[in-house]
Amino acid sequence: MPEIQPMVIDDETAKALSVAIVRLCFRDTCLEDYHSGELNWADVLQDPQAVVVHGAGTTPVSEVRRFTEAESRAFRREAADALYTILLNLRDSDYLAAVVKYGQQGLQQWDAPKADPELQVIPSHRDAHIPKILLGDFISAKLALAIVKMTLDCEEMSALEAGVEPVSTADDPSDLKIVYQGQHVPWQEAGRITEDEMRLLMKRWVDRVYTVLRQLHDTKFLVITLRLGAEVELCEEQPQLIPYLASTRILSYPF
Repeated sequence: MPEIQPMVIDDETAKALSVAIVRLCFRDTCLEDYHSGELNWADVLQDPQAVVVHGAGTTPVSEVRRFTEAESRAFRREAADALYTILLNLRDSDYLAAVVKYGQQGLQQWDAPKADPELQVIPSHRDAHIPKILLGDFISAKLALAIVKMTLDCEEMSALEAGVEPVSTADDPSDLKIVYQGQHVPWQEAGRITEDEMRLLMKRWVDRVYTVLRQLHDTKFLVITLRLGAEVELCEEQPQLIPYLASTRILSYPF
């Protein structure tokens, strides 16, 4: 691991980083398992008789929580580990350049990030000096946990986590079934996020990550963010490195 080098997150860097982070840390994690599947949730919702069979009985699909509590925790955990890995490796100038280039490719496909008003707690000044940030282990871990929480604490994600919690008697979702048009489809084989929902999630998350990155130059905001990360860490283990994300090899593939 290279020595800690200070870096400046200006506006263009923040835009590219936010797109890269959302793709690598959110989109390409276990979230994809909840999005892809032979059975599309949009189709399931068209069947008024569709239900989820679980340990506590049956629940209409329109009323069920689409991410179980365990799945939500797993997703947040993987996202935090991925983001911690990326932040910690940004100290390497070659790695930083690769991540920024990867994000710039994404900007050609995704909408450009915009500030999310919900997270603009401190006004940024166009002419303000942007100090350098030292992304060592301590700051990277706290930032990763805080950014994941601030990114996912939005109405689009809450909608997927609202509803009746499907009860598993096997301590995992393997015994949950979706009954749809006479078929019994395993819970884990259904895509529980529609295409429209995924697009909204990606857009909202990019905006929120971008908003955080653009405010890290403000000492007060940075302290607030690090404190939030420390609070999250009290209930969670410190993030762990994901080896494949620590290499620039994955960033050489097209976005």
